[in-house]
Amino acid sequence: MNNKERAKQFMPFDAMKGLNEALRAKEERRTRVERKQLSEDMAEELSRVLNRIELYSTVQIKFYSKGHYIDLQGTVLEKDIVYRFLKIGNERIYFDDILKVKIIDA
Repeated sequence: MNNKERAKQFMPFDAMKGLNEALRAKEERRTRVERKQLSEDMAEELSRVLNRIELYSTVQIKFYSKGHYIDLQGTVLEKDIVYRFLKIGNERIYFDDILKVKIIDA
């Protein structure tokens, strides 16, 4: 028996295929949170900060996505006022999903 054939017998065996994925999906659904509504004052402050953001600014942002709030820090690669989103890395973040944003480096 060659080494490759011999190694196969020591590979982990998954008797319940898909169990780990199902458990992860259940945990993800269980940890979802409701979207918070911004007060008028918070919405105005957020609008002021968003207006000051320029391309290639470094920002720290907290936004809502798929039932969870995500903290992200990165460089703004695109800012679209018409469609109301920022692009940071590969993430497209719509203005309505943003809870907080802070400009770190302009």
